[in-house]
Amino acid sequence: MIAGKTDAVKAWLETWPGLDGYLKLNAVEMTPGEFSVQTVFNDSFRREFIGGKKERIYTFALVLVADWSSGFDDVNAEANKIGEEWLDWVDRQYAEGNLPDFGDASIRKIQSVQNVPGLSAVYDETMTAKYMFQAAITYWE
Repeated sequence: MIAGKTDAVKAWLETWPGLDGYLKLNAVEMTPGEFSVQTVFNDSFRREFIGGKKERIYTFALVLVADWSSGFDDVNAEANKIGEEWLDWVDRQYAEGNLPDFGDASIRKIQSVQNVPGLSAVYDETMTAKYMFQAAITYWE
């Protein structure tokens, strides 16, 4: 049930201490400080084990809209720092036992799938940028 997993991931992401406000799903306005969780490649099948268990991967991205600058200031570095903090947080969650509720599925791994934040788009007219930070949850069901 993919919809249930999407709800579970959204609720889990809302536990991130760096989230200031609310978290949208698959929608974002170009307003600095906006966060959204966006599905990337949902519930892809990896392999099947003897006995019928299937390994799947749920991939998603946290999207951040932040102020942007074309100058030599620290504006862009601040958004990058937020992304790095989130990627580090994601990589710690499995070991800390902070897992989304996938029901009967057994979560085997949670990891970021990039080692630096990714700049997705720049909007000169509003001086904002959209960043995407991707992660994946490997699970068995």
